[in-house]
Amino acid sequence: MKDLTGDEKVDRLPIIISGSETEQLFSVPKLPSGTGQAMADVMIKVFSEWGVQNRSKALSFDTTSSNTGRKNGACVLVEMQLQK
Repeated sequence: MKDLTGDEKVDRLPIIISGSETEQLFSVPKLPSGTGQAMADVMIKVFSEWGVQNRSKALSFDTTSSNTGRKNGACVLVEMQLQK
């Protein structure tokens, strides 16, 4: 999608957190790249800003390998960083 401040195209990662009969869009940050590591780093940052890093129970991604790859996917990297 186009960046809000110009014509440059950027990748963004919508982060939605749900639970206790609620669902909230937390953030839609820019990604420096489309790698699993970049996605994991952004997610950990948002979790920390909102103070929910120790309250997460599950993650859901689409099926691209950058999200769900068994070694370098964002899901695995978030699990390792959260030690869960």
